[in-house]
Amino acid sequence: AYLPDIARAYVTLGTAPEAAGRAWILPHGDPVTGAEFLGAVNATLTEPRRISVVSRTMLRLAAPFHAISRESLGVIRQWTEPWIADSSEFESTFGAFATTPLAEAVAATVAAAGPAAGVTATGR
Repeated sequence: AYLPDIARAYVTLGTAPEAAGRAWILPHGDPVTGAEFLGAVNATLTEPRRISVVSRTMLRLAAPFHAISRESLGVIRQWTEPWIADSSEFESTFGAFATTPLAEAVAATVAAAGPAAGVTATGR
């Protein structure tokens, strides 16, 4: 989720008495895989970064000897499968909630934080 969207959702929750005492899954854009997200980031960079993935087989081979490989086995599916969270209860309670499209959110984030990280956006 994009921070300005989260902030707007928090304002909604903070000003609605019916929100008190409950946990809420906040509205967010369409689910994407880790690979799709990094693809969106690369699409905004003037110098895209090379993306590589350690295969599940390689992680399994390294897991007995390498803690990070062992821990990564539990989350590798996030690279190939979208992370899905259901925010329908929020929207059925508070109404439709427009979220920022991924490409726009990534472009704004790269434009704002990119210089500190040594990257620049394409301006698309």
